Amino acid sequence: LVDMDEQSYAPECVPGSHKFGLLNTVPHVATPMVMDDRIHETDFVALHPKRGDLAIFSGFIVHRTGARGDDRVRVAMSLRYNNAAEPSYVGHAYPTPYKYDYQLELMFDNFPADHQVEELFTDLAR
Repeated sequence: LVDMDEQSYAPECVPGSHKFGLLNTVPHVATPMVMDDRIHETDFVALHPKRGDLAIFSGFIVHRTGARGDDRVRVAMSLRYNNAAEPSYVGHAYPTPYKYDYQLELMFDNFPADHQVEELFTDLAR
């Protein structure tokens, strides 16, 4: 969605790591971090896609968000695909390791108020 360079928290991956299969991980900020003797800091290669480019890779490839960046906003989109016809995926009842959750509590009391919703949809109807 945007041009990426050395200072845009570029995605990084370890080429060929998808062939290692399941790797050991440890809890980390939002997602697990790979901790495996076959993966070294110097193995990571930064990707610098330009606006309109698409990077497609297996979930088995070791990847991360780069640590170098400036104050520009990095906008990215991530889509995950599961092969619904793959026999082991079917046999395991279509599992997914991702949890999709939402917050039940209101972030701000009485927001949006009824009149705000009405105004929004009135304005959009014009």
